[in-house]
Parts: sequence; structure tokens; C-alpha cells
Amino acid sequence: MKALKVFLDISTFSISLASIIFMGIVFYNESILGRGVLYLEPNRPLAFFELLICAFGGGLVIGQYLRGVSQSEKKTTNSYVEWIAESQKGRVAE
Repeated sequence: MKALKVFLDISTFSISLASIIFMGIVFYNESILGRGVLYLEPNRPLAFFELLICAFGGGLVIGQYLRGVSQSEKKTTNSYVEWIAESQKGRVAE
């Protein structure tokens, strides 16, 4: 179960970061260089604004990843086990 969680964490981080980098390159080309890449946004000021959104989103994704890495695994596991124990209180065995 832990291996699946690690796999999902890595895959979600890598997919989101790859898409942010790709869209950042596209909007950089469309706003700064003036080249039409994929014809996503022909309006240069709007493409620049979307480039800023990509940069902000990339910062958030990396910040969330670093925050998750810095937390101890034991603390997360204990809180999850406590949550399961609390949810099972008062249940009648069938």
C-alpha cells in the first residue's frame, strides 16, 4: 500500500510539473517571442498573463511537493491510524 502511495505521489507530481513546463514554454513563445505555437492564444498580453499563471502554478506544485517531503511519514501514518480508530468507535461487530 505504501508503494502505491509513493507511485501515485511521484506520478501526480511529475505529470503536473511536466504540463506546467510545457504550457510555460508555449505561452513564453506566444507572448514574448510572438510565435504562434499550437494556436492556443493569439492575444499576446493574454498569453503573457497565462505565462504568469503557469509560473505561479509551478511554484505552488513545487511548494506542495517540498512541504510533503519535509513532513515525517510517521506523523502522517499516526494521524491516519487515529482517524480510522475514531471512525470505528461505536460500531457493533456483526
